[in-house]
Amino acid sequence: MNGLKSKPTNIKEKEINIMKLSNQAMGALMMTLQKCLLEETDIVPLLQEMDFVVDNSNQSELVVVNPPVVSFDGVEAKTVEEFAGNVLSDPEEIN
Repeated sequence: MNGLKSKPTNIKEKEINIMKLSNQAMGALMMTLQKCLLEETDIVPLLQEMDFVVDNSNQSELVVVNPPVVSFDGVEAKTVEEFAGNVLSDPEEIN
């Protein structure tokens, strides 16, 4: 992925491996943010509950083993026509 690899780094005489988030982990973080925005809740507790592990196929990336569950119960989907009608129902409202 973009040629990024784990790089052993010597910081204060300790060797560490630099890790990156996998696409899966990035998606889990973005879904967590979306969930908290929709539910108007604090994101910190969900982030603290996330467990990260090293991806077996790419030893320099982390994955989330317990991503959040995002539910859209009670959300009514609109058709494209309904959405467009709501957005442009009265062009005079823009002014």
